[in-house]
Amino acid sequence: MRHLTIHAAFLTVALQASSVAARERLPEPVDRLDTRPARLRGCVDVRDFGASANAGTSVQSDSAAAFQATADEALRTGRSICIPAGSYYLSAGFKIEQSETISDATPRPSIVGDGDGTTRLVFGPGDFAGITYVGGRSGAGPHVYAEIRGMRLEKADVRGSALRLSRTAFLSVARVTALGWHVGLEGTDVLLTSVRDTTLVWNHYGAMLARGTFSHPNAIAFSDSRIGNNAECGILAKHPTLLSVQGGEVGANGVTGTSTRRGGIVVDGGPLEGGVGLVADHVYFEGNTGLADVIIQADGASGVHSIHASTFNRVSAKSFATNMVRASGAALVKIDLSANAFKRLGDYSPKPERPYVDMSGATHPDSKLVFSDSNLMDDPVVEGRLRLPPAAPR
Repeated sequence: MRHLTIHAAFLTVALQASSVAARERLPEPVDRLDTRPARLRGCVDVRDFGASANAGTSVQSDSAAAFQATADEALRTGRSICIPAGSYYLSAGFKIEQSETISDATPRPSIVGDGDGTTRLVFGPGDFAGITYVGGRSGAGPHVYAEIRGMRLEKADVRGSALRLSRTAFLSVARVTALGWHVGLEGTDVLLTSVRDTTLVWNHYGAMLARGTFSHPNAIAFSDSRIGNNAECGILAKHPTLLSVQGGEVGANGVTGTSTRRGGIVVDGGPLEGGVGLVADHVYFEGNTGLADVIIQADGASGVHSIHASTFNRVSAKSFATNMVRASGAALVKIDLSANAFKRLGDYSPKPERPYVDMSGATHPDSKLVFSDSNLMDDPVVEGRLRLPPAAPR
């Protein structure tokens, strides 16, 4: 017992000494607020050019010119833009444009805020883009290798685009919230781009992707993002190749819109620059209205689309889409559905005119639905009677 007492006392002293030494030795946490001047942090601070971080929605504290001056300085010096926590009012957007860039070695500024919960950019009325990022026209010009991260972009008049990307590749958008715009994320000639942990809500369109002069949307990945309450649809992509939606929620889109193709995700045309169109995996679909949670218009090119391990919920007798997955068009289309759940919740009542999957408008003779036994259906008899392509075997 005496040996145990001595040993315990020794351990107590040793742990105390170790704790003191550790406190003296450990560095400060790497994610602590860096209060050094921007020039020492390697970025260009919008406050150094006159931006007011305490403006709220005050028109008298307009920071639009300061933000553009910061962007110009970032381009000139090859540094990134930092936007510290605060609320900034901008009467117009700002732009990073590198149209003449052709080399991979040219610096491309990132735009980094403190977080979408703390860095708030409030834009005034008008049809403009909050942030415009334009890459080069040729060579390695579109290779951006940059990031837009950590900010909230909001508007009150539902006009313009929060983010407008043009001729960009290898661009990352992360922890950005866009609300109150016509389009939350607008991409033209965009490829190899990731959108993660991002919120696109209360816009007309959450995201809109299309070809401009040289590329359809290719290899665009949305991950763990919330895309909801957009009037027309959550994502509208024209002829995308490998449009990937992984995790997150696509919900309550199409509720107040007027388009004939309202819904959650709309794939407008087959993948013209590849063979695989939409790939959706472990996505939460709920409360979308209009035609369907997923709409695939198979025109222009044949394509394969895959939806896996996702849940489709109809939760209200007043707000629901006609179908959960709907495909139509003259081009060859193949849809693979596996390990999904088609659920009825709340006061929703099933109706035979609202089948889970409707491919009756897919007219190509080889169009096909692969519906795995691993799918779970709440109403297999009523709404589970799938409408197959006209030429498909019954």
